[in-house]
Amino acid sequence: MLSIFRTNQVFVSFLLLFYGGLLFSGVLVFPAAAEAGPHGFLQHWVIAWLPNTPLVLFIAIVVLLFLQAFMLNLMEYNYRLDRELHMFPGVFFMLFSAMVPGPDALLPVFLANIFLFLAIYEVMGTFKQNQAAGNLFNAGLFLGVACLFYPSYAVFLLVLFSGLNILRGFQFMERIMLFAGVVVAYYLTGTTAFLTGHWNLFTDLQGLNAYGFLDLQPGTSIPYALLPWAVFLVILVFQHPLFMQKRVIQTQKRITIWYWVMLMSVATLLIQKHLAIWHVHVLALPVSYLTGMLVSRMRPNWAELLHILLFFAALYVQFEPWIFKNFL
Repeated sequence: MLSIFRTNQVFVSFLLLFYGGLLFSGVLVFPAAAEAGPHGFLQHWVIAWLPNTPLVLFIAIVVLLFLQAFMLNLMEYNYRLDRELHMFPGVFFMLFSAMVPGPDALLPVFLANIFLFLAIYEVMGTFKQNQAAGNLFNAGLFLGVACLFYPSYAVFLLVLFSGLNILRGFQFMERIMLFAGVVVAYYLTGTTAFLTGHWNLFTDLQGLNAYGFLDLQPGTSIPYALLPWAVFLVILVFQHPLFMQKRVIQTQKRITIWYWVMLMSVATLLIQKHLAIWHVHVLALPVSYLTGMLVSRMRPNWAELLHILLFFAALYVQFEPWIFKNFL
């Protein structure tokens, strides 16, 4: 199955819509409420607007995750960070997303990741551009929207600043332009909240109350399903020198930015209030992209075996309640 995505045709990514539908079909079997844990002001609006039915929830989850998988493949198609062009990042994004118990709700990180990706994409596009003010403002604006869905994404401002250092060197006005985009996102949303009578809710969800230091809930345990995340995270850290070998300088710089994203994804643990297991989805973008690069270097038969193992592991995680209820 993985061989289907070993191609330079980006339209193949549309198959991930059906792939994701299979992986997350457990949402239909085990319906749950459409709200999950701490979230930002925009997520509150989405929850209020979205009909609370299993089918709508299933469609929303699959479509949002497909969009992220498609965008990862599109980045690989446009920037060609790997030696061989492939559509693997989207495949592993779906697999890793399904490797977390659930999702049984429309998680705020699903929406925040879309805008985080757009911010990263805008920054990566500034390499060797004489005038990048538009890209930088857009990057800040997208990051601001991401924070309005999930406040702890504020740490990724350091990623964007570091990305500019890597790609363009230090220019003070460029940092101001990027930060201005974040401010505009908060200003426009805050103004709308004030005019619609939701100012107190806005300040509660986006103010200091939205943050906490290592705020792990009492009795929380780490499930075995997160083991693949931990294993691949460690492997990818040590694969950095291999990814850099015989690559042009702009490719090396962009790969390094993905490592910064992965590092700051871990750093969100330090400021996220009411940490839950599904918070690991913050790592989905960098881990999936870099894992796609890693798997492309494996022999095809070993790559297929790894994919099959992860695929059935993901299905087991999604359908574990049904399996235990009917067979164990």
